[in-house]
Amino acid sequence: MKKRLRLISAIIVLSMIFPFLSGLVQPVFAADIPIKVYIDSYDKATSTVKLRWDAVSNVDSGTIEYHVPNGAGYSTVQVPVDKTKNTATITGIKSDIIYDFNVMLQDTSSQTFTGRQFFLAQISFYAEQVDQQPVNVAGGGVESGIYPTIKVTWNMPRVFNASNNTMTYANEALAQIDGSIKRLNFSISATAEKSLANVIVKMGDDGQYTAVVSGDTNPARYSKVKFDTTTGKLSFYMMGVKDDATLIPSIDDIRINKIDTATGLATIPQAISAVGDNWYVLPHAEVRPGTIYKMTMNTLFVDSLNNYVGTVVTGLTENPLLGTLDYTYTPIRFQLTKDTFDNIYVRIHRINQGKVNMPRLYYEVQTSNVPADSDTSWTSRKKLDDTYFNGEYAITVITGINSKNTVYYRVLVRSDGVSDRIQSLKLPYTMQEDTARPPVPKAIVVSKVDLAQPPSGSTITDKSSNITISWDKPSNWDQIRGHLDKDIYFHFMISVNAKDLDSTPYKLEANGKNYGSYTVKYRLVKFVSANSPNIVDAGTKLVYTIKGYELFKGETENPQGSQLTIANPDNYPTYLLPNKTYYVQMYTTLAADRGTVDNSSKMSEKSLVSSFTTLSPSGRDVPIPNYLEWVKTTVTPNSQSGPANAEVQIRFDELKIDWSNYTSNHDEQNDAIIYDLYMSTRTEPTSFKRIGTTDLAGNAGDVDFTKQTLGSTTWVYATINEFNDINNQTAFGKYLAPNSTYYFLVKVRLKMVNEPEQKQSVETVLLPVTTPTGEPPVPDDSEKKPLAPADFAIARDSNGNPMITGQTVTFEWTVQEMAAAYNLVATSFRVEPNTKENDTNIIQDPIYRSYISLFGNKDNNSDNNSFKLTLNPNMNPLASNFTYDPKTKKCRYTIDTWLYPNKIYYFSLRSEIVDAGKTRSSVWISIPVTTSLIEPPSLLQAVSDCELGFYWFDTSYDLTAEGFQIRLKTSAESNYTTLAKSKYTIVKNGSIYYGRLLKLKPNTQYNIQVVRTRDNAVMSTLTRYTRNDYYQIDVKWQGYAIDPYSGFEIAVRTEDDSDYAVLNNDVDLEQYVDITTHTYPYYIEKSNSNLNTNYYTYNARIKLVPTKLPDGSIEHRPLKPNTKYYIKIRATKVDSSDQTAVTPSKYVGPVNTRTEFNQGDYDDNDNNTSVVAKFLDMVNKLEQNVYWDISKKNGVSNKVFVRDEKVINILEGYGNFTCTIDISQGPAYVYTDEIYLAKDILKAMRTNNRSVIIKARDAEFTITPDTFDPARQEEFKSAAAASGAKDVYLKVNNTQSTAVQPQIPAGTSAAAKMNTFSAQAVASKQTSTTVNAQIKDKLYNDTTGLIAKKLEVIKNPNNTSVKGDAKAVETYLNGLLEEVRSELSYYLEDTLNGAGYTPGVLDQKYNITRFSANMGVKMPFKAAGKVNPYVFYENSASWQKLTQNLKSEDGYLSYVVNSTGKYTLLSSPDMAATVPADNAAKPYITRFSQSYDLTAVFPGSEVSFNSGLNVTVREGILLYELIAEDKVDEQTDIKTKAKAYGLDRIINTTNIYRNLTRQEAAALVIRLYCQKNGADYDRLRASYTKPIKDDSSIAGRYAVPVYMCLQMQLMTLDSDSRFNPENAINRAGMIMVIQKMLEA
Repeated sequence: MKKRLRLISAIIVLSMIFPFLSGLVQPVFAADIPIKVYIDSYDKATSTVKLRWDAVSNVDSGTIEYHVPNGAGYSTVQVPVDKTKNTATITGIKSDIIYDFNVMLQDTSSQTFTGRQFFLAQISFYAEQVDQQPVNVAGGGVESGIYPTIKVTWNMPRVFNASNNTMTYANEALAQIDGSIKRLNFSISATAEKSLANVIVKMGDDGQYTAVVSGDTNPARYSKVKFDTTTGKLSFYMMGVKDDATLIPSIDDIRINKIDTATGLATIPQAISAVGDNWYVLPHAEVRPGTIYKMTMNTLFVDSLNNYVGTVVTGLTENPLLGTLDYTYTPIRFQLTKDTFDNIYVRIHRINQGKVNMPRLYYEVQTSNVPADSDTSWTSRKKLDDTYFNGEYAITVITGINSKNTVYYRVLVRSDGVSDRIQSLKLPYTMQEDTARPPVPKAIVVSKVDLAQPPSGSTITDKSSNITISWDKPSNWDQIRGHLDKDIYFHFMISVNAKDLDSTPYKLEANGKNYGSYTVKYRLVKFVSANSPNIVDAGTKLVYTIKGYELFKGETENPQGSQLTIANPDNYPTYLLPNKTYYVQMYTTLAADRGTVDNSSKMSEKSLVSSFTTLSPSGRDVPIPNYLEWVKTTVTPNSQSGPANAEVQIRFDELKIDWSNYTSNHDEQNDAIIYDLYMSTRTEPTSFKRIGTTDLAGNAGDVDFTKQTLGSTTWVYATINEFNDINNQTAFGKYLAPNSTYYFLVKVRLKMVNEPEQKQSVETVLLPVTTPTGEPPVPDDSEKKPLAPADFAIARDSNGNPMITGQTVTFEWTVQEMAAAYNLVATSFRVEPNTKENDTNIIQDPIYRSYISLFGNKDNNSDNNSFKLTLNPNMNPLASNFTYDPKTKKCRYTIDTWLYPNKIYYFSLRSEIVDAGKTRSSVWISIPVTTSLIEPPSLLQAVSDCELGFYWFDTSYDLTAEGFQIRLKTSAESNYTTLAKSKYTIVKNGSIYYGRLLKLKPNTQYNIQVVRTRDNAVMSTLTRYTRNDYYQIDVKWQGYAIDPYSGFEIAVRTEDDSDYAVLNNDVDLEQYVDITTHTYPYYIEKSNSNLNTNYYTYNARIKLVPTKLPDGSIEHRPLKPNTKYYIKIRATKVDSSDQTAVTPSKYVGPVNTRTEFNQGDYDDNDNNTSVVAKFLDMVNKLEQNVYWDISKKNGVSNKVFVRDEKVINILEGYGNFTCTIDISQGPAYVYTDEIYLAKDILKAMRTNNRSVIIKARDAEFTITPDTFDPARQEEFKSAAAASGAKDVYLKVNNTQSTAVQPQIPAGTSAAAKMNTFSAQAVASKQTSTTVNAQIKDKLYNDTTGLIAKKLEVIKNPNNTSVKGDAKAVETYLNGLLEEVRSELSYYLEDTLNGAGYTPGVLDQKYNITRFSANMGVKMPFKAAGKVNPYVFYENSASWQKLTQNLKSEDGYLSYVVNSTGKYTLLSSPDMAATVPADNAAKPYITRFSQSYDLTAVFPGSEVSFNSGLNVTVREGILLYELIAEDKVDEQTDIKTKAKAYGLDRIINTTNIYRNLTRQEAAALVIRLYCQKNGADYDRLRASYTKPIKDDSSIAGRYAVPVYMCLQMQLMTLDSDSRFNPENAINRAGMIMVIQKMLEA
């Protein structure tokens, strides 16, 4: 070394002596050291980018140099760097430029450092509609929108080309960026309901661009891309098809614009061919008419193998569309046709193909005489909402258009809450030039369903039905009927569902029989000529009968000729199945097009759907006579001519039969009704013998039948005396005997000569007849009568009051003989004690006949007689409403129906004992019963809020109302929301549950789910509608249980009416189905106040009111909006024996309410005043918001100004622990939120110790009282000290992106969107109090305020928009309110941020990079593996994983952050993937790793878990910490952590890298178990009864945890019954033990 130094010194000396040697010594400079340059962030709003580079020590100076365009040339920009920092912010960043940031640094030793980074902020990307020609529809009509096309345009970015010092288009200078980059490609994505296939724009070797749909590898389907080098713009067209059935055209057809010879249609829109752009059209099969597309573009720098090269960093993850809207759409498709009477039919196709994730939309048809763009030139003709659509399109009719005029039509679509709209192109149409299409069948009604028998010789055994259908006669019927040249055909289509389902085959079942599987769709089964005589002209209607066995047949004008066959490729059943519901639609065609099913150009529009149900296989039951009566008996005494005998005459009413219900081929001459008379001396059904028949073809038997007509009834008389038939003689003797009881019944047979079998009825009720004695009877003392119920009386309640009302009575008596049953009858007279049960006076009594028809079968038919009420205390179960107390031997029976108020009845009771088949009866005990006056309703009230009632059943005995929860969603929502219990009530009444939803929105469809909480079973799913506040009123009251004879009467009037109008219950009230499936004009339910009583709560919805017209007629019209109504109600009762007699109660009420407004609204009927009041009410609701919008038309940004007075009031309110600012409901395309909060809000948060939650879309941020501290954070102090500052605001900004940048850690994948969260302290030149005052003045100033201006518009007498239809007025007012919100938002934007040369009140901004205290973040995620939050803080160089303070619940992950930056959720693969499948611990490792991050304990385990490696003491402590509830600082030394957790007392931590033993593992696990369950580890006691061979080897302090682990089966002994306490435990075993403990 010394020799080298001496040599160098010598050379230096020689060079000084001999200058010519100086060339040997030259200055040596070190080469530039490369450094990496990063793009930390890009702020599009401020056009700034933040650079960062690798830190360099002892920097002396530095610059950042880059190039920008300057006219036709370029400029070089140099920015000095702060030598104390390794970051810099570059301002003035523009789109379409690739910046070449070159960082050059020099340290104090003159060493230089250089680094370069290319950056592209954004590409200007545009999309626009393409005009298209209207097309004629074959058969008549015009159509627009069948060429859905979008023109896409974007700018080629420019970059500095160092080889020639120019700003060059990037595709020409790729080598200047990176030598490996060979092409600059582009990817365009479009999203509607779902993502479309991307379009890839590829750069060829020749530098030319082509477009291709992603996944298409055939170059023959590529289109060229137009590149204008003078402007740098690239463009092409994306063209789709009108529907799924249309094939996408080929590139060749597009380029020549081929004309279809069949339809005459061009391939592409004229707007493209006219400018010669045919070569730039890309066919895309997924583009459809009337569809909204959110489009974005990505730049793709790729190498020669098309691998992405990341040299150029982009500012935006995706380049959105620029322009006034950040979305585009294809024009709406619609069609115009007309009928013969110049009615225009508008067929509108749903936007977005009718997908479900759309808000409620309104389709408006407009017309104009000129093709103008201004809305003022267009007149609204029809407005439809989603309910008009039945499938993919809706049809509406426009009238009043002159057929000679050319009129322009267009369709606009809007939603409730968004001012944006989409529309169709303008479509000209002249009706006179159009060929009329066939008429649409209207008002289809299925008027009759008759049973049909299988045709003779058919193999079909099922019975069918003939269906009679009527519809409106076409207005040009006289021109069609009788004129074959103008003939039309009516077509009938049927399906088993109201709408077509998917192509999946479904089982076709009817009446319990499977007929195969078929797709569910409408099938053409019949067509018939309008000139067929089988079409009946019935005045204003046409009537036709579809024969059940003649499906798939066509009928010409000559039905006697051969029928035409309709194709049936599915082999669908050719007849209507029995007992099956069908849906039917009709349409018409011209005669030449009959049978057309899929060519809409040759068909009329389809009718509305109607339905019918075929009859069951048995058809109609054969009826029986209504009456079977005794007429007279006579006895012939014993004489020489013969023995004593009796003669009996009985009668029954003759039947009238509709033969079409039983046969399709009635023979009037030979078909007959046959009456068979049966007799017995006993009541057993098998004992009856047929003694006679009216069948004249056979033997009439021993009965003489005669007929007699009395009034409107024809009676059949049967006289029985002598028997000649040997079988009858054997059974009954030669004659009827005196002093004997005979029983008679009648059966009816239908004799049908054209049917394979006769049909027979059931038997009538028994008619007992006792013949008189011919001689004095011989006393029979053995005939002992049962004891009569002598104490039979009206029961009394606990207060001694008789249990009788106007509608109910309860009887009581004592059982004196245990074998007795009791027969109860009701009559209009007192029944004498010894009166027979079949006494004529009883049987013919109207009261008795009404009573027994209702109550005869209410005894569970225990007496086999449905016309007798037998109350038997020995039966199980007892009859309904019948009770028996075995202790007191008291019976009680309640009649709670049928009774009529204020009327006298006689109830008679006797006891009966059946002995050896013979019944012995006591005398009758008869008592009078006088019902009280009818009880009026009570608790009448008008329902001010909107409520919905419903019910469900659950027989679980152990459930209460608390065992259910209610889920709710509106028709506009896709997911159900579980309601808080304050939003509904549930009342349990046995197995019936009555639910009631409270405080709902009016005029809204709700979908309701009832869920049983213990097993999440959905008990009921139903749809209900709340009332229309403008035209309907809800009332409710309490009343007695109703029956078929009782009800309620509602009367209403307005303030101006002199009399009340009584409502028609069937017309004026909403109809409801109750729990018994009966339909009533009120909804009936139980309330807590009337449980266990006979009272119910009744709810009625008043829809119409009888209105007297000037001509004196009555019309039922809707209620008037904004009108005060008075309502009163009373109960009514119909006499069961005389239904013309109706008794009402007293009225209760009236109560009053007002339509549209609440009770406190104005009672003034002046329309203008009410509209003003309505508008002010809307303003009042607007005032309740906690924030104001800022600049509503701000594209993808959602900017809000939080109202400090509202938020502070909430924070100071009792019981409020947080205040939520919900800004999550904006349009889906908004991805940036900007929120301004006054400093006073931050102070109120600290004073009240309350948090504020900012709820954004897919993220929630909980700002705690200490997250932002104006008193301590320097940024707030700097803002407060800024020049001119009078106050400070907190500005919070969050941007969401589906892509995560920079690159995420290897082995992870995104499980949520990335949120870029930033915050600034902003100096304000005005106090928040002043700003609030300005906002208030802008809104409410009496002369210049926004509200005052709108009120002037409303009050203008010439303003027709505030008159007429209430819904239209409300829509108009909502529009005005939306204008107020928009204008206020623009005012706020100008006030806060300035406009033009006028500065805003918000001035200097100071970036906050670190919070004063943590902020909570909550994000949804979708991933199968372990999900962890990752943060990329402002000053970080990479993503940081968070593992502590995490909470996962219901698909959301909550965590805390301490700085601004980027937040996202990343999922890791299943850590157990590398564990062998046969390892018993594998499922436990999977479950554990889904909740806990094992990489913090076992580094590298995400690559391989290494289940066989032993766990060290260090790893055991970290595992404990991973699960422990209270954690110490992450940076704490491991031994210190062990001491903090108390583990040093149970584990030796001297050597933390030694293996953890099994007994130490047991101690760790049991300590965690104690923490989990709140137990004291030091007080644990445990033992283990099974032998442990090495028990003595277990250390004393580990015995208890080891025994507990064995008891709980967390750990096990080996096959030799040894625990091996000193052995090591591997990773798999340790995780399995811990997971078992967590699940214990």
